Amino acid sequence: GIELSTKINLPSLNSSLFANGMIMKGEKESEAGMTDDKQLPEVILNSGWYYNNSGIDANLFVHYTGPYTNNRFVNPAWVAQNGDFPLGDFVSVDATAGYTFKGKFSKRIFAEVKNILDKKYYTVAGYPDIGRIFQLGIRIN
Repeated sequence: GIELSTKINLPSLNSSLFANGMIMKGEKESEAGMTDDKQLPEVILNSGWYYNNSGIDANLFVHYTGPYTNNRFVNPAWVAQNGDFPLGDFVSVDATAGYTFKGKFSKRIFAEVKNILDKKYYTVAGYPDIGRIFQLGIRIN
């Protein structure tokens, strides 16, 4: 496999962009020799944007995991009837924005949305990942 990563700083925009990705061909040993391992995704991609200026910050993250299968935690009768349990093959988008107040203690208020697209997906057979989540908070340092 191969993994690549890059980051670009944009000082005039108080921002940076990043991207990384992994492409691989998983194999496992079997009686017939080495065979494709469909229990691993062949592609995982990530990208994002960071902004930070005068106490204001914002972030946008995009993630893709390619398709794979895994029958761990799946009833063998279900697998016999339906085949391997499909996992992955989803895009997830998260965003956050906040403002940091300076002082004796740093205080950051923020809003965050995870899985903006509200994509339904699994990364573990039988346990769906969460849908869209909205969060508000304050962090005191």
